[in-house]
Amino acid sequence: LSSADYCGLTRLIDELTAEFAGERLNLSLPSLRIDSFNVEIAARLQKMRKSGLTFAPEAGTQRLRDVINKGVTEEDLLSSCGAAFKKGWRGVKLYFMMGLPTETDEDIAGIADLAKKVVALYREITGKGGVKVTVSVSCFVPKPHTPFQWFGQISRAEFERRQNLLKNFLAHEKAVTFNWHDAALSVVEGALARGDRRLAKVIFAAWQKGAKFDGWSEHFKPAIWREAFAECNLPIEYFNERTRNLDEPLPWRVTSPGITDDFLRREWEKAQQGELTHDCRNGECTGCGVCSAVNAKVVTFAENKNVNNLPRQKTPFQKFPVSAEKFWYRGKAHKGISIAFLSHLDYIALFERAIRRAKLPAAYSEGFNPRVRLAFASALAVGTTSESEYFDLALTKNLPVAEVFERLQKELPDDAKLIAMAQLENTVLRHKSLGEIIDTAVYEVILPVKDERENDVLREKIARLNEAEEFLFTRVTPKKTRQKDIKKYLAAPVAIVKTTDDNVVLSVKIKTANEGSIKPAEVIAAIGVDERRAQIHRLSLLSNGKEII
Repeated sequence: LSSADYCGLTRLIDELTAEFAGERLNLSLPSLRIDSFNVEIAARLQKMRKSGLTFAPEAGTQRLRDVINKGVTEEDLLSSCGAAFKKGWRGVKLYFMMGLPTETDEDIAGIADLAKKVVALYREITGKGGVKVTVSVSCFVPKPHTPFQWFGQISRAEFERRQNLLKNFLAHEKAVTFNWHDAALSVVEGALARGDRRLAKVIFAAWQKGAKFDGWSEHFKPAIWREAFAECNLPIEYFNERTRNLDEPLPWRVTSPGITDDFLRREWEKAQQGELTHDCRNGECTGCGVCSAVNAKVVTFAENKNVNNLPRQKTPFQKFPVSAEKFWYRGKAHKGISIAFLSHLDYIALFERAIRRAKLPAAYSEGFNPRVRLAFASALAVGTTSESEYFDLALTKNLPVAEVFERLQKELPDDAKLIAMAQLENTVLRHKSLGEIIDTAVYEVILPVKDERENDVLREKIARLNEAEEFLFTRVTPKKTRQKDIKKYLAAPVAIVKTTDDNVVLSVKIKTANEGSIKPAEVIAAIGVDERRAQIHRLSLLSNGKEII
């Protein structure tokens, strides 16, 4: 979880920088162990764009850092931040946990004090303001196979009290931004993390009530989970707030990562005393049991002679010229069921990575964060499959269409394979975008039906929609609620194209004009059918009634 724990990190950064120097890649690191960050690593990272730096003090006081065996000091943090500020960074993110064992209000105040000291350090080093310190605090969730597996998680009300306390401590420091996790979500996570097989029925009940995509805050509904626990007669507090007896059976002991129970007990007892355990790479074995379980030998990078004898490459950082001439290609791709739940942005990222692996000479945007010049047509709703995913791609070299198709096809997964490709006019002049030329999206919607009666009811609902002059539905978003007329956006009446014993197949044609559009799932919901039961597949995107390629 900490990339800087890898003792060959400095050399790895050199090698990656050399290998990808011509491909506009930016290296960034996740949260860093404060004691292992140094000026040398900072200097290597700043050759590319200065992405954000995240340090993880975890706790606001030295006493509490010792409880969790963090093994770093306030001086380590300030030294690392100082090295970053001297190299030009103007902001850092500090990651903490709240609700750790033995935590007090004094430890909460320590988080604010530490953030303010980082702000003061920046002003001392640079002689000016403008620093941005982000304090991100998550709610501690005890996990199995750790020394804290016996610890009782604090309640939602106590999490929220401590969050408000820290908010007050930081209220007048404008250079500090405070982000915190949803305590209600962490409480559910805590119960699921250490629950037993009885929670299977709770999860199923929550799903039946509409729990879906709970990892996205706008979809998480804590009331649903409370109802599910209550219906199953299982108090959530039993699973997350209760401190376990050291000798009681634990449901996760049917599996093991190799760590012995004796080691975890010793670490739990040492944690309560604030006693540290040393890093076994730099001293004697701590007796956790992992190495003996897998017959492993710990070898540091410095001891690995085979690696150290390899030639070391260094390539100077390149600034890339912006080419005015671009060669545009238009592609059509498939989006199958295995990637249907990728978001639109993740789907684009899938193609960007395939373009890099294919070594295609992609053109890039200008500015602080250059991106591949790749533009897709209208985004699919999550969960929808498609046979008509159009995209425009700009290259800096005029390659044959067949070569671009073949090289890109080779790097795409099966459910994102290309269907067709064509080259647009080669010119610096602007061509019409996909959004400008596409006017209709054609969908196939498969709805399960139980019997002939349900089939007849569905036909009646569709007929009411088709015969109505106006058919309103309410769209609810996090920002606003508004009514829209479905008929305004339908390019043709909704048609039943096939009926079987189990399914009805609909054709839904939707306009994609600039003044907005609707989703096929919204059409299904508006006529009174549970859209979650529908299988939706985009058949085509049309321009003046014809396929684009």
